[in-house]
Amino acid sequence: ILATPSKESFGPPLGWSALATATGAASIPILAIGGIDREHAAAARAHGAAGIAAIRAFVRNEAR
Repeated sequence: ILATPSKESFGPPLGWSALATATGAASIPILAIGGIDREHAAAARAHGAAGIAAIRAFVRNEAR
């Protein structure tokens, strides 16, 4: 959905509108992935996501 280092090889992020389109068309639950953190979880739900999948949101970065 959003830019993130772990998804760079897959091309540019698709954005919130693509998530809304996918969740509107799917008959199965869709998770939001790509740059999702605590601040974006509510937006993901608002665009139809059943939940989120994240890496950086849950991995502690000692450099911060």
